Amino acid sequence: MMNLEVLVSRSPVGRILIAILGSLPFLPLSFADDPLAAKTLIVYVTNSPDSVAVKDHYVQARYSQPSSANVCGITLLDPNAGVLSEMDFGNSIKTPIRNCLNGVGKANILYIVLAYIRPYAINLTQALGYYAVDSYLSDIWDQYSTLNFNPVPTAAHRYYADVQNQGNLYVPFVPFDTFRSQPRSLLVYSVWRLDGATPAIAMGLVDKATQNMNSASGAACIDRNRGDMNSVGDAGYGIGDWDLHQAVERAAKRAS
Repeated sequence: MMNLEVLVSRSPVGRILIAILGSLPFLPLSFADDPLAAKTLIVYVTNSPDSVAVKDHYVQARYSQPSSANVCGITLLDPNAGVLSEMDFGNSIKTPIRNCLNGVGKANILYIVLAYIRPYAINLTQALGYYAVDSYLSDIWDQYSTLNFNPVPTAAHRYYADVQNQGNLYVPFVPFDTFRSQPRSLLVYSVWRLDGATPAIAMGLVDKATQNMNSASGAACIDRNRGDMNSVGDAGYGIGDWDLHQAVERAAKRAS
């Protein structure tokens, strides 16, 4: 989970994830009022005790003054539902979070953290399939697109960075906050889930991060698909394999 920023584009599989860059917003080097804390909106479900508990645990761990946290309470018809209708998403999630963003200053927020929120997909009435809740929240103001792509985006958003892992070709990195400060940038957000199989596991992730942030060590287990990399092309499933292979190469260099 560390050192990632995720932005998305709209597609039937959830506005496909198409840019993975940056630094994780909610686990910084210092948990006491770091600069990104004020740029984070923490969303929780008011009628879900589990969501409230995870939100409270996270706020206590990150903020020296919990009252300074930007929190946004929403109420769901069924807090345990995994899939929402398009109408329920708009009424119960999109509109309330828009109101929260307006309240704290929508341009002031870079990151949205979903505290143990169960719905993960939207079932669209256009029969396009299931779309990811997180992805729609990233483009909550519909600035990237007002339409749902079917089946894939017709154009990349402005923060998308094309890479070629096999050829070791990468464009210069632009931090998300730098991108957002540019005149022609989109008002999009990096959306994250504070989640797990149980609330205790979700809270445990926060505890482990706070305990090891400045002294993390150990072995990395990176599991590729299969085969000799010389016979794997940087396309299809091979894209993921090349991502993992290059991660191994860079980790080995840092460890040497």
